[in-house]
Amino acid sequence: VVEGNMLVNQGKDLEKLTPGHPPLGKYIIGLSQKFFHNPYVFQFVSFALVLFVFFNLSNSLFLTLILSFEPLLVSQINKTLLDTYLLVFQLAAIWFFLKFLKQKKPKFATALFISFFIGLSLATKFFPVSFPLVVSLVLFTLISGNFKKFTQLTLSLPFAGLAFLLGHLSYFVHHPSLILFIKYIRYQINWWAGSPQVAPFSIFKIIFSNQWSTWWGEGIIKVKDWWLGWPILTSLALVSFQNKFLFVYLIISLFFLSFQAVFPRHLLSIMPIIYLLAYGTINRLWQK
Repeated sequence: VVEGNMLVNQGKDLEKLTPGHPPLGKYIIGLSQKFFHNPYVFQFVSFALVLFVFFNLSNSLFLTLILSFEPLLVSQINKTLLDTYLLVFQLAAIWFFLKFLKQKKPKFATALFISFFIGLSLATKFFPVSFPLVVSLVLFTLISGNFKKFTQLTLSLPFAGLAFLLGHLSYFVHHPSLILFIKYIRYQINWWAGSPQVAPFSIFKIIFSNQWSTWWGEGIIKVKDWWLGWPILTSLALVSFQNKFLFVYLIISLFFLSFQAVFPRHLLSIMPIIYLLAYGTINRLWQK
């Protein structure tokens, strides 16, 4: 809230703020505070957008209703965190990518939308958070064997860079130089390189046994938003092969989360994917 207010209402220079996540989500929080005198208004809007995009992905009102009660998602409504904003952009990129895969004659405009939402994701939270999605999109398109789609997606990626720059627009007001911007990004990377380390694969302890290995002296603690659905749905998702792209994205995301210090809320990026894949497994078992 403080940094969002500084960026929107005070026009502060990004370099004068604490290095951390990119500014797009902070801008949104600042705009919410400016126009509604309440930093949570756009949090609720993003919550609604997550459900809207998820409904279009799942084509299931029932599954969308179930997701709307997911504690990890609901808990974000009254918190000024960036994860829900990130999730909106990531789900939008996935939505357009699945459309792209279904097109017999791939449309470059669809590829541009994919890249645009990827760029917004990169401008919302520190960009390695979106690496699993980027890797999954490019890798899956490559192994699908459709050279035209791979070419179009690759050619659209500079559009992600444009969206990333737009998310940092105020930086160029104070520093109208691309060279200085690159140095600023390098400074952020160096700052994040000092992040704490935890034992590998601790993400699975959070999911399956509600044991969060902290790194600030509290040892292993319980996750407030954890519920029994996490291990059950994740197990079902890990044996689902009905949507190969979503499965690949889930595996790559879990692998990436296994080698970094994570907060439980980092699972929010893949929680809708877990729901979708688990639902597919349940449908397959029911039909059998």
